[in-house]
Amino acid sequence: MLVGVRVPERALQDDPLAEFGRPGRNRRAQVVAEWTQRRESPDVTTYLGKGKVDELKTLVQATDADVILFDNDLSPAQTRNLEQAAGNQSASIAAS
Repeated sequence: MLVGVRVPERALQDDPLAEFGRPGRNRRAQVVAEWTQRRESPDVTTYLGKGKVDELKTLVQATDADVILFDNDLSPAQTRNLEQAAGNQSASIAAS
């Protein structure tokens, strides 16, 4: 699963997830979902807004995703909180 959060202080290309999902980049990984969110500022506990955290949990459960790759720098606490919120004990969060 690929996730990108657009915040004003970070200039992003048109499609911030394009490089992550480029075919052939990792032949052993299958992208099961990808989405972006625009935020004025990251949430200090999860980086995402509450609605997107709920959506993340639903998508992880529906797709059985085991890796959630963020195109953002996350703090260790945000990573831990997102892993707990995802509700899948085997899902891990990775940040660029």
